[in-house]
Amino acid sequence: MIIRHNKCSSPVYVDISEGIIFLVSVGVTKEYLKPSSGDIRLRSSVINSKFYCSNCEEKVENKNIIVKCQFCGKDFSLSDIYTLSKSSGAYCDRCANDFFQDERKTKLEKVYEKISLV
Repeated sequence: MIIRHNKCSSPVYVDISEGIIFLVSVGVTKEYLKPSSGDIRLRSSVINSKFYCSNCEEKVENKNIIVKCQFCGKDFSLSDIYTLSKSSGAYCDRCANDFFQDERKTKLEKVYEKISLV
């Protein structure tokens, strides 16, 4: 699933920096320390969502994110798209109701509030 910025249609990326720590070993030169190898460690397993546009290089609020329905292919705002209890992915209200009646719907906007890193 690709999430995009409604302003420019470019992909939106998730900033997970508050949930990780990058530990590095360093070498020393005459002018500065130079990282030579590193390790990523989790600071927290669940963090708040922060989205950034790959084109505009600005923070993108949930209301400015668009997602393509995986069934009909139309674009919808994050508040108008759902994830389903059995089927993975993102679906608009009409497709979720018409083709997946036996599954429980959850607004994708609620899922996007937190990110699990484990």
